[in-house]
Amino acid sequence: MLAGNLEPGKLIPMQSTDFHQQILGISSPWKIVNVDLDIDAKRVVIRTEVDRKTKWYHPDTKLQASLHKWTERAWRHLDTCQFETLIIAEVPSVKHKDGSIEEIEEIAVPWAGRYQRHTKLLAFLINECSLLNAPLSNKRSRPFAGRLLGNESVP
Repeated sequence: MLAGNLEPGKLIPMQSTDFHQQILGISSPWKIVNVDLDIDAKRVVIRTEVDRKTKWYHPDTKLQASLHKWTERAWRHLDTCQFETLIIAEVPSVKHKDGSIEEIEEIAVPWAGRYQRHTKLLAFLINECSLLNAPLSNKRSRPFAGRLLGNESVP
């Protein structure tokens, strides 16, 4: 469901930014501001940004942190209709005190692990697909690998 309670067969007109925001599950303070499709390069680039007025806090002490700098980052995401897909954002680094020590830390984005270069969903799929090559006696297999094989009961 893209938004609200939809009646079966009802279509909702939306911009590609709205569409990608919904399917990627990106929510405030983050938003998608632009989606570029490069047919020749077979690439989709999704640009996101965070509300510049967002207040950031230390995860343990809950004390407010101060903005240190912005860094443009890019993450590889699952292909969109066989087009390479990247998510790009300027990510804030903040300064906060942990006791008497001042720390600088990049804020984690909701679609990827901190300091990772790929999205959580892409990492999950790669991990699950790698299990397809593992022996069936492998105790680490997961139900998703079974669904990929068309067999829910893969051990």
